Amino acid sequence: MWVLGFWWILIGILNQFNALSTAMSTSWTQFLMNELMAFLAMVFSLLLAFYAEYRTIVLKRASILYDLQAQEHLGLMSSLGSAERFLSCPWVRADIVTNLNFDSSELLKRLKSTHIIASAGVVQMIGQMRTDHPLHALAMLNCLNLMAQNPLCPAYHGLEMVNDYIDKEEQNPFSLVHGNTSLLEHAMQVCMHGVELVQNFDYQGIRGEYNKIAKRDPSFQLSVTDPMIPLVCLAHDIGKLITFERTQAGKVIRVQGLHGQVGAWALAQSSFIKALPMQDQGALLKVLNFYHHPLDFTLDREAKIESDRQAALMMLLIKADHLTSTNERRLASQKRSAST
Repeated sequence: MWVLGFWWILIGILNQFNALSTAMSTSWTQFLMNELMAFLAMVFSLLLAFYAEYRTIVLKRASILYDLQAQEHLGLMSSLGSAERFLSCPWVRADIVTNLNFDSSELLKRLKSTHIIASAGVVQMIGQMRTDHPLHALAMLNCLNLMAQNPLCPAYHGLEMVNDYIDKEEQNPFSLVHGNTSLLEHAMQVCMHGVELVQNFDYQGIRGEYNKIAKRDPSFQLSVTDPMIPLVCLAHDIGKLITFERTQAGKVIRVQGLHGQVGAWALAQSSFIKALPMQDQGALLKVLNFYHHPLDFTLDREAKIESDRQAALMMLLIKADHLTSTNERRLASQKRSAST
């Protein structure tokens, strides 16, 4: 409108000067010709303005995307269009995942005595891994210890979130995502389901509800003995220890941040994760960052999956988490029916 107004005023002034100089004809034909010229001038200027604005927007976006290609946040490549999810979280306490020098034998003894069905299997698995993969077994023990120290932390907050704050505190506990189970119980069940599912897991690349990204190596399949399978499944929700603000009774009163990204950010600072091989560290952090939005998984410059192993671990975790959540909801529903 500013452009149109400018040209309209300019042409009007010029016409006025022509009239004053008696150079302008008073015939209707000449008048319409002048108006038509003014109209065409305004249309041309408007198109020119649109083109200039379009070029500015396109060049600005291209510049931003070009800068993002080489930009890293916390050691993780940002996928284009989702960089805001991976900005640093200065409010995360790094000490939440430090090595606490705990008594692992006492921890395993306590886990064996719990009522959690998956605990015996997880304890046995860690015992077997201590021989071939001691660093991974130690990392699993640290994750278990952190969750065992917070036995009242739920697997799901159970409250409605609006702008990172809880809006409603009264909800049906049996309609929750994880069936009202604890974080420790949920993590161990996902761990066992992941180890079971990998036996028949056919990795076909990254798949969403309507989209899919082909795997980089057509012949790649995830090894059933990959030590990252139980570790990734066990640690996938550890960020909830930070993002869930709880009362002493374990009730969540506030949620801040995305637990996947926060968990990866915190684990990246922990000594027991830093002790792992770099490839395994990258796999863990990448999976935790993207398993809730797999189609944002980072690709290389050729739009191909950077690491089939990382993508396969993520897809296996999604299946294990979904299966566990389904079973938890079913069990909660059965308990509710029995109680009524």
